[in-house]
Amino acid sequence: MTWTLGDIALALGSHQSLQAPELHVSGVSTDTRTLERGSLFVPLVGENFDGHDYAETAVKEKGACALVWARPKLPAWLVDFPNVVVFQVEDTLLAYQALGLYWKKKCGVRCVAITGSVGKTTTKEFLAHFLSRHFVVHKSKANYNNDIGVPKTLLELRPEHEVAIVEMGMRGRGEIARLVKAAEPEIGIITAIGTSHIELLGSRENIALAKAELVQGLPPQGRAILPLSDDYIELLSELAEAPILSFSAGADAGADIHPERVVAKDEESTTFLYQGREYRLPLPGQHHLHDLFAVLAAGQALGIKPEDMLKDISSLKHPEGRAEWIRLGGARIYLDCYNSAPESLRASLDVLKQSQGRKLAVLGDMLELGDEGPRAHREIGGQLVEYGVSLALCYGPLSQEMADQARVAGVDARWFSDKSGMADVLGSELREGDTVLVKASRGMALETVVNAIKERVQ
Repeated sequence: MTWTLGDIALALGSHQSLQAPELHVSGVSTDTRTLERGSLFVPLVGENFDGHDYAETAVKEKGACALVWARPKLPAWLVDFPNVVVFQVEDTLLAYQALGLYWKKKCGVRCVAITGSVGKTTTKEFLAHFLSRHFVVHKSKANYNNDIGVPKTLLELRPEHEVAIVEMGMRGRGEIARLVKAAEPEIGIITAIGTSHIELLGSRENIALAKAELVQGLPPQGRAILPLSDDYIELLSELAEAPILSFSAGADAGADIHPERVVAKDEESTTFLYQGREYRLPLPGQHHLHDLFAVLAAGQALGIKPEDMLKDISSLKHPEGRAEWIRLGGARIYLDCYNSAPESLRASLDVLKQSQGRKLAVLGDMLELGDEGPRAHREIGGQLVEYGVSLALCYGPLSQEMADQARVAGVDARWFSDKSGMADVLGSELREGDTVLVKASRGMALETVVNAIKERVQ
């Protein structure tokens, strides 16, 4: 199954006359570096670039057979290429999204969309893991969770695919609504309403309203997968346009899908009871159990019984680049520097609490919290003692308040203005049997501290 010029015209709603609508098109590309001969070139426009400037390269050097065009005038050089078909549009990004949606429908693929303040990528990877036994699955790569990434994911679909899993991120109101229109998912998962992006949205309620755009855009025959334990569950439920399947990581009888009870948990796993049978989730923390039950609810919405999905639980792993255990000499380090917010930091601290030996926390700033930032850092600083932390090493301007509050609460907490000093102290303090949590927002690049210690150990 391939593109034709007729497909492109239908996708874009173009009524122009085509001399050869059945002409095959190699693919759709926004990048001349990877464009294949005979493809359609879509020139996207950003703050610091305009893809129209590369259209000549796309045609002359790369052999594009068609263009999407949004500028008022066509370029003079096109006169020399009479066989190149030009589709005039008002907005090339909207055109790109329309192409992605058309291709998804042509492939006949069902779509599951995931959003939430925390746990999006983990939930996506969990869902792909469990569904792969039952469907041919395609999932969004890396950070393909925006206006460009979502249609790009859909354009990667092939006829053999049965389910597409896409992440939907946002930095403001209206963004997820656009993505829903671009992908038309039938199942929408909201993992949690937290404080990420509160700097941009002003309040958790505004964050909830922004995330709720996913379930507002679902079809009546779809399913909204919602966290019963979230304090914005009533708002999310009121806004959902599809029947709701609720989930919980606790033994909450009100949730549609939940564990009967947690049997045991440690720094490496959680054992729980479901439908009278014990299962071992080979990952630590209540947050992973939360994500697991979101996935079980989504699987049920797709027609798969949770107990059938749980047959594959033993081979579940952390998503690449996320939290991982590292051994350094006789100590163990729980490295979780992909991102950080109050909710995810508490989840990681809970993993540390379950661990053996002396507990150290190497912490950096939680970013994008706006005016809430100082208060959030102070609050968690005062709670470190409750997680059993005996030594806290903090880096970043906001984390200075975390260290100050931790000291008041009785923790040996030290603040550093540079990471090299932090690495020096961690290296000198590290003992056999210690467990160390390393956690910060991605922008703090706190993994460099661990890398410095690795070099010394080696």
